[in-house]
Amino acid sequence: MHTIGKIVFNFRMEEEEKARRFYGKWDSFFSQSVEKVTVRVLERLSFPAGNLQVDGLK
Repeated sequence: MHTIGKIVFNFRMEEEEKARRFYGKWDSFFSQSVEKVTVRVLERLSFPAGNLQVDGLK
C-alpha cells in the first residue's frame, strides 16, 4: 500500500476571479485528476521502502 504524505502545488494567478473559480473546483479536480493518477503511477513503480520525492512534473 502506498501512502501520500505531502503534495505541494505552487500556483500563481494574476486574475482573482480565475483563482476563485479554480479554488471552487479544486476538491473534484484533486480527487479525479491528481489523486487517482498518482495512485495508478505509484502502483506500477517498484522502489525500496522509504520516500519517493518528485521535484517536478512537466
